[in-house]
Amino acid sequence: MTINSPQYNNEASGHNRTQTINIALVDDHQLVLEGLQALFRTEETMKIAFTANSGAQCLEHLSHTSIDVLVLDYKMPVMDGLETLNQIRQRYPSLPVLILTVTDDSSVIMELHRAGANGYLLKDSNHVEFLEAIRQLKEGKTYFHGSTARAILESLNRPASTIPRNGHHVTLTVREKQVLSMIIDQLRTQDIAARLNLSPHTIETHRKNLLVKTGCKNSAGLVRFAMENNLLN
Repeated sequence: MTINSPQYNNEASGHNRTQTINIALVDDHQLVLEGLQALFRTEETMKIAFTANSGAQCLEHLSHTSIDVLVLDYKMPVMDGLETLNQIRQRYPSLPVLILTVTDDSSVIMELHRAGANGYLLKDSNHVEFLEAIRQLKEGKTYFHGSTARAILESLNRPASTIPRNGHHVTLTVREKQVLSMIIDQLRTQDIAARLNLSPHTIETHRKNLLVKTGCKNSAGLVRFAMENNLLN
């Protein structure tokens, strides 16, 4: 189904830092929203396009408002940040999303990364880092706070990962690890292809290679093997 909605373009430009960055803020605490709004009033190159107190409100605003960067709270009632992010990725795959959270849990960071978050920032970060994270996302880059996040991303970007299997090693490329993480998240071939900007045929080829390398017969076995052998780490 095609959704008629604003188009988002996060391609980097040499003029991005002088252009106005339109930002959306989503947090269930009004006090937090008011504090962030006060911060942006001092920034000439940034403007708040809308604020929302829930994931549902955010999706409603996005249906008719074009923005450059979305700042999304991780912990929210009813529809939390992760569920909201999943909905956004289905409708607006190119929209840069910065997650705000109070936790530095590595499993949370990994989950957010797999769901398509472009950035991750602790709520106790200073305003300089916060504004820089927004600028980085506007330029098409990622911004993950802290040594834990950096370590996780570095592990995902290593050229290969080796896991013992029946006396020898299973070696995965960076792309295979990306595809595997999305298979674990139960994404369909078409969704993985859209996320990685590849053809469905290419994704199916990666899936078959993963099955061959791990000796698994189907995706369910592949997921079980990956979890039992901590394959993504």
